[in-house]
Amino acid sequence: MLLDGGIRRGSDVAKALALGARAVLIGRAYLWGLAANGQAGVENVLDILRGGLDSAMYGMARARLDELCRDDLWIPADFRRRLGAAVPGRALPARDSSAVVG
Repeated sequence: MLLDGGIRRGSDVAKALALGARAVLIGRAYLWGLAANGQAGVENVLDILRGGLDSAMYGMARARLDELCRDDLWIPADFRRRLGAAVPGRALPARDSSAVVG
């Protein structure tokens, strides 16, 4: 499984891997770094993500990525989320009718 989207911090990477992802995609963060400072910006983004991942691993007392598992996460027993279901309390963004083409 690959996780594409929602990765903003190194701890997000750790959570995804603990839940079974084989890899995570970081397109938006990569592009922010590229736009801000070219290759050096991308390298900075990767350094920040790696530092966050290292901190999360340290906090979970794990030395290697393959040691991460679902038991490392605290998930409330009553937590349920259906794929594609609306999040309670979060309104959908308004549609801009002027942006509709043809």
